[in-house]
Amino acid sequence: MRLAVLLTTMVSTTFVLAGCGGGGTLDDIRVSGGASPTVRVDGEVTTDRTASRIIADGDAETLVEGDSVKVHYIGVNGRTGKEFDNSYSTESPMIVTLTEQSTLPGFLKGLVGQRIGARVLVTVPASEGVALMPAPGKLGLDESDTMVFLFDLLAKVPSGEPRKAPPHAPRLTYDADDHPRRFVATKRTRAAVPAHSESYALIEGDGDPVGEESTVTVQYLAQEYPAGSIIAETWSTGPRRVALDEDPTSRCWHDALPGHTVGSRLVVVCPEGDPGPATAVESHRPTGPLIYAIDVLDAD
Repeated sequence: MRLAVLLTTMVSTTFVLAGCGGGGTLDDIRVSGGASPTVRVDGEVTTDRTASRIIADGDAETLVEGDSVKVHYIGVNGRTGKEFDNSYSTESPMIVTLTEQSTLPGFLKGLVGQRIGARVLVTVPASEGVALMPAPGKLGLDESDTMVFLFDLLAKVPSGEPRKAPPHAPRLTYDADDHPRRFVATKRTRAAVPAHSESYALIEGDGDPVGEESTVTVQYLAQEYPAGSIIAETWSTGPRRVALDEDPTSRCWHDALPGHTVGSRLVVVCPEGDPGPATAVESHRPTGPLIYAIDVLDAD
């Protein structure tokens, strides 16, 4: 079983960051170069705080808390020196969302502040890693083990080509971390309630297309159309997984998302009576149409 599969059960679960102390043993870890590196642990590696070492610096954006990043990685048991996962060999990079609610504290501490394009070695103590995982034994890990990770930071998600919104669309504004904040009506915003679901890309991702039966991992903002109250947003709580063919309230998303690609930032308008996924409607159930800003992080 891969690490990425286990970590999906962590979404919407809150973790408490453990205190730091002691020291790491990064100097006892050897990393080979190349597109498919290896990690060798000389002796037992233990630490009581997350530590990182930059193997190769990046040259693009700096990661901040709340970002989602696509990574290749190797995971090694610091006690045994045995590799327990390797995304290079499976050609399956993982999406990590850097919030307390959606990833391990060790990942959050090790990756925030790093730059896209970097290769980073991170040691994660049990208190900020395996002790918080739902089933570390499936990876051959004990609850007291230190984990050693090599990360290649490939790209922030969404990532792709920017696209222009249609003239009638409300304007999407952003917060200081470039995450969607709210839609604002403009003079050209269409006043009539949309009769059918509508979708368009603000960023066209460079990943695989979403299928009609996909389960998507998304960040989103839900707002009453076209510029009303915010119903929900996930950037402060962590991403959600939505099964497009199973959630009976997501027929709008089922119509709108397939065909768009992973890595996209989408705007989806859902007409009255079709509020999208039930998980989005947390404070009250709206009576009118909704407009969503959706970052498509993954699809399987």
